[in-house]
Amino acid sequence: MDEKMTNFQNVTSDLDNNSQVDSTSPNPDNSEMVDKKLYKKATRRAAFKIHLAIYVIVNLIFWLIWFFIIKSEPLDPTSIKILKTLIFFTIVWLLLLVGHYLAVYRWNKTLVEKELNKLLKENKANEEKLRIERQKKINSQQSN
Repeated sequence: MDEKMTNFQNVTSDLDNNSQVDSTSPNPDNSEMVDKKLYKKATRRAAFKIHLAIYVIVNLIFWLIWFFIIKSEPLDPTSIKILKTLIFFTIVWLLLLVGHYLAVYRWNKTLVEKELNKLLKENKANEEKLRIERQKKINSQQSN
């Protein structure tokens, strides 16, 4: 039981670090879990890069079409409506892209992992307090 808890604490302490895992020295106890986490992280980052490329290409095409085909010298009502729609979709998609970036690169811990780490820290602090209290009791009994 203690061994499983130690392994579990090792895994969660790796989550706390939020740093790149050194693939040259994998931990044999949790290397499979680390590999899955790294694969998932790499997949999410690759998906974001694809999303970014699609955003740039599609918006570039739409804006070029508007500029060379739809735009007229004196802006007519249809051209203005299309321009407003194009601006709206570009901004909304940009906000979604920013959210995707934050989810992949900044908010890469789930709420469950954060809560689990918080509970583990609390348990560790409680265990330390109990150990200190026990030591004080032992010391007071020895001095009597």
